[in-house]
Amino acid sequence: MEDLFDDGLLRALLRMVLGLLRVLLFIGWDLLFEQVGWFVGWLFYRGISFGRFPEQQLSEQDRASTGTAILVEFTGLGLLALTIYGLSQMLGAGGP
Repeated sequence: MEDLFDDGLLRALLRMVLGLLRVLLFIGWDLLFEQVGWFVGWLFYRGISFGRFPEQQLSEQDRASTGTAILVEFTGLGLLALTIYGLSQMLGAGGP
């Protein structure tokens, strides 16, 4: 095994696997946090502000300022969590 590390073959393979895992982590983070959070938060804020906030359209997330994006995304994820918690309590499926 040490010979493989000395030759660099296993080390190169492990670096490729690590790179692939980092890409997958980035994609997962992007999809979960940014996309889902933006979608739910955007619908919420558009509903309570009668279409005035955020100014960007649903598909224009990249044009939003950092502060707006963070606010909308965290609100969306928070609303999802609260909805899941509330429904779990109502159905008596509070978990283990």
